[in-house]
Amino acid sequence: MATDVRTPAQAKSIFSLGIQDLGTSDVVSTNVTRICFLEGSNVTANWSTAVNSLVLKNGSDAEVPGNFTEAGGEIIFIPTAPVVIPDDTTQDFMIEVVLNETGIVDGSVIQLSKIKVYYSLMQLYKNS
Repeated sequence: MATDVRTPAQAKSIFSLGIQDLGTSDVVSTNVTRICFLEGSNVTANWSTAVNSLVLKNGSDAEVPGNFTEAGGEIIFIPTAPVVIPDDTTQDFMIEVVLNETGIVDGSVIQLSKIKVYYSLMQLYKNS
């Protein structure tokens, strides 16, 4: 796979997830401010040498602006602006990878597992 995943146009999906706003009586959207992923138990690739970049895309295949960082086995995505999940809806996302041209060991595995989603709930009140 490494030879055909070296540009953003060639990026391959490596993880997908859905984020749901439960639609409780609060009638408020969920604003996602951070998503953390843990490396899977089968990872053999060195993230810093194998991975050039990661891209988070929404269900419409549009890139979600933001930045990925890797530290201590965690891959963290912080969006440029909160990702809004409207009340009582689910939005699907996927992570795509672009690999480096060098630093890849043949047969290495890239895997993500378990996620933590950080969010805020904002409700606007209209004064009358």
